[in-house]
Formats: sequence, C-alpha cells, structure tokens
Amino acid sequence: MRETLTIVVAVLLASISVQICLADDTQQKSSAQVISATKPSLIPPPRREIPGRRLEIAPKQEIYVPEFFSQPADATEFALVVFFHGASWCAEQNFYDARKNAVLLTVNQTDPLPFSVMGQALPEILERTEQRLLDEGLVSGRISALCITSFSGGYVAVREILKVPEIVNRVTDVVLADSLYAPRIPEATDQLEPSALEPFLNYARQASTGKGHFWFSHLFPPEEQHRGNTTTLAARYLLDKLQVQMRSASDKNSRGASLLYRADKGNFHVLGYAGMTTQDHFEHFYALSDLLRLTSIPDATQ
Repeated sequence: MRETLTIVVAVLLASISVQICLADDTQQKSSAQVISATKPSLIPPPRREIPGRRLEIAPKQEIYVPEFFSQPADATEFALVVFFHGASWCAEQNFYDARKNAVLLTVNQTDPLPFSVMGQALPEILERTEQRLLDEGLVSGRISALCITSFSGGYVAVREILKVPEIVNRVTDVVLADSLYAPRIPEATDQLEPSALEPFLNYARQASTGKGHFWFSHLFPPEEQHRGNTTTLAARYLLDKLQVQMRSASDKNSRGASLLYRADKGNFHVLGYAGMTTQDHFEHFYALSDLLRLTSIPDATQ
C-alpha cells in the first residue's frame, strides 16, 4: 500500500538549475497571460541553510521540523501544514520565515498517484506522518490543527481533499498561492465550470462565517482587458457567490509584488496582486510565508 502511495516529481529549471514543480501548461498560461516565446528563466529567492530536522516518509513526501518547533511536556496534539506542488527547499524556507509552531509536510505528484486521488490518499499519508514523527520522538500525540496549502497546479489536490467531509472537518486553514483554477465553460470564455469550484466555494462559505480560514492570493493584471486569467475569474466567482466586495489596496508583499485589491468576509480573504508573467505567477510561491503568517496556526514562541 505504501508503494502505491509513492509520489515523485523532479523538474529542473534550465539555467538556474533550481528544482521546482511547474503548473500544467494550459492552466499556467491561463493565469500568466504574457509568457515569453522561449522558456523563461525564473528568479527564485536565494537558497539558504535553515535549521531543523528533515524526514522522508516516501519519495517526494518530505517532513520538515523547524528548530523552533516545541511542545509542552504534557502536549497531546500538534499542528501540521501540508503543502502541495513546489520545491521542498523553497516551501521549507517560506515555512521557516512564517515562524509557525508546526510541522511541514511537502507533497509532490506523479503517476500512479496524481493529485486527483489525494482525497483518498491523504488520510494514510497523515497517519504515516504522525507515526514517523512519534517514532523519532519529535512530537507528542496526534495532529490537531491542519493547514492545507498549495501553489499553482497543487489546487487539484486541495480540491479533492475538500470533497471529503471527514478531512474537511479537520482542516483549520486553506491557503492558495495563485492556485485556484477550473475549466472554462465552452462558448463562454469568461465563465468557469461551477462544479470544479464547488469544493472551494463550500469551504470559503464556511470560513466567511467563522468556521475555518481561507486565504487566496492571485494574479490580477493591472488593466481590465487582461483580467480573463483563470485565477481572477475564480476569485470573482467566489466573491460573487459570497457577495463580498473588492476594496482597492496599495501594499506590497515580501517579494515586492503590488497588492491592487483585497476582499474579506469573516475568515475568508482574497488578495489580488499585480502581475501577468510566469515570474509574477511564481512570486506567489516565493512569498508564501506572507500568507502562512496570517493563518490560525499558533506562532512559535522561540
């Protein structure tokens, strides 16, 4: 059973030789509308040595326990952040910078276990994660808070997880870094398939009433005529259904991207950042620490 749950992906990014998971070409072009005719050279954040323990529970299923993680002697629970679709080192740096008192599990996909079956696979993955951490003496007890986060094509895993009531009941936070897509309705280029957005809408509706937390950052081209990218359409769909108004904003994230608008209702939050290129798309991953810092996961005390 463990072998069937093996997930492997490795993509080398040309001149910068950085391992990172790329989104599906169709979805990525829908989100980043201006893409070079040649393969772009992405500029990632500097890679750093960050202290902590790393454990592999299966190929490309990697646990990271930061040095500042701590539990009281009598603790019976701990918080886990599960990240889908991106280089482990970059996810770990973001997690470290967010300074949350939790453990990180990075998961990437390949055959025979694509993200489309993650709703069925995740319970066993969580079980193995708990047991490995217990065996290593790194935690006491079981997972309490569960934050599910993704970049780009990792939305497929999140979508499938949110279809499973038993898992949704354990999820305290959903964080999507330019990571919410759906197929376009044929003959209607500005509309997305509602059934593909339904799991996100259901959780967003819960969050808007105070049950759970939902954070979604996305590319928001500065000019209206370019806002047919699928993440903007997905954001508008959620805002329309939840009757949430966009509010103009003028802030920057930790990577210098300009925030053009935000929309908030209860614990439901959408942030639209200027951008149209592949680099702009990846900046949502590179600045993931900004979103993780806003989650309900407890802050580290060290």
